[in-house]
Amino acid sequence: MRASDVIDSALGAELDVGTAVPRLSARGMTPLQFHQRFVSRNKPLVLTDAIADWPALQCWSNEHLLSRVGDVQARLAFATIM
Repeated sequence: MRASDVIDSALGAELDVGTAVPRLSARGMTPLQFHQRFVSRNKPLVLTDAIADWPALQCWSNEHLLSRVGDVQARLAFATIM
């Protein structure tokens, strides 16, 4: 076995996250907790409820956007996330 094989194997084991990625609500999680549990450990996470209190969600209605941008055309892209 070559040294590079050992390194690749160890690195692969360290980065292996399996197939399940946890879904957690951002509500009640502090930035420090988020950093300690996920960022510092390089762990993936689907974070829900992260933008629930953003003012834009309250004012960005079809009517509001039409009053602000009128007939401006834009290209949109959509992705389906499962």
